[in-house]
Amino acid sequence: ELASVAGPAIAVNQEIDVEVIWTPTTEGTTSIYGKVVLPGDLTPDNDATDPINVLVMPAGQFGYTVGDGSELQRVPMDMYYKNSLFQMIIYPTELGNFMGFLHGVQFYNNFVTDLPNMPTKIWMQTTTQEELNEWVAIDSTSTLVFDGNVNYPTGENTITIPFNEPFMYLNGENLLFTILRPMDTQYYSSSDKFKAQTIGTTRARKYQSDSATIDPMV
Repeated sequence: ELASVAGPAIAVNQEIDVEVIWTPTTEGTTSIYGKVVLPGDLTPDNDATDPINVLVMPAGQFGYTVGDGSELQRVPMDMYYKNSLFQMIIYPTELGNFMGFLHGVQFYNNFVTDLPNMPTKIWMQTTTQEELNEWVAIDSTSTLVFDGNVNYPTGENTITIPFNEPFMYLNGENLLFTILRPMDTQYYSSSDKFKAQTIGTTRARKYQSDSATIDPMV
């Protein structure tokens, strides 16, 4: 039990909001839920909320949410194909003109398939380009911030990917993300999607294939 509060009086079929204050003490991802305790309750099966996934940031760190997540798309990882590549530009204003160290990234998935230990690669770099009219090849100006396996569970989840080393972002230019799903031996459901949104038409690119192994270096 993380926190509790005495519930206010509530009438039959009435809905009210109850604020429960919790101050986390441990960093990392966790799942919390709310539960009503009512002596003599005749229908205890509806007493608990759905779980909520949360990320507790270390002291001095904070996060930015880019976009509104109003769509479901197969980006940045397309599990319906054996490998995929995605590039996107994030503008400084979407990060509150923040400059400093970036420690990781989060994606919001909505999967019908439970996919543990999926190889994932992420590169970052800064650019003065405002649009992605063509692919930007990975070169010496790119930093491989993550190369490892990531769990993509079924249902709605926050996928937290900590960078291998913090990315130093100090020049105020646009951020370019390159995200690779390396070649797999199989593909999965077309309903394995992430929360996304369409903002303009030329700030992101995607390529996927079941036969050709994608090489972002060329």
